[in-house]
Amino acid sequence: MEAWFIDFCEVLTNNQWLQALVVIAFTCFIEDPARCAVVVLLAGGHITNWWLTFVSMTIGGMIGDIGLYVIGRYAMHMLLRFRFADPDRIGYIKGKYGDHAAWASFIARFLPGARTLVYVSAGSMKYPFGRFLLILFFAAALQAYLFLLAADFISIHILPYLKSKITQTLLALILIAAVFLLNRFLTKRRKKHTTETPISPRSSP
Repeated sequence: MEAWFIDFCEVLTNNQWLQALVVIAFTCFIEDPARCAVVVLLAGGHITNWWLTFVSMTIGGMIGDIGLYVIGRYAMHMLLRFRFADPDRIGYIKGKYGDHAAWASFIARFLPGARTLVYVSAGSMKYPFGRFLLILFFAAALQAYLFLLAADFISIHILPYLKSKITQTLLALILIAAVFLLNRFLTKRRKKHTTETPISPRSSP
């Protein structure tokens, strides 16, 4: 098993297209912690193609968010029926962001814990898919660019002072763990906020 993992890492290092596929998959499912890992790998020279990484991170972010939109649009009844979604929280998001769906869809890409609710709600409101896709593209591209700017900064200003591979690995683990914990904290805080916020009754037609 260990030998297989070492061989896989070697193949991954030497194959840019395989790197791109891995970046797409991990940024789709793991989101920001995966982006932090990509930042550290890019800064350390383990990933070398900046533009391919930029495109891969953008695509990975969009795939996951499109999936949430599709679930909200075509499977909302099933989610509510089997209690995979809280109708009060979905109603809260619709009421709060319904008139500002474009801005909400853009900003949610940068707010851990908000993406799932906002994008599922956008799908359930049947927000125009073409417009949603365009907003999502600009948001995901900007986010990927900001992360890659961070990689450039780390590569120039931090890694030269960390000669030890162990120190560089510790930095990567600390960065990934910090972002993971921040995601968990913001997600729980947002859930608590939407749960405690009273839902104003809608006026009957």
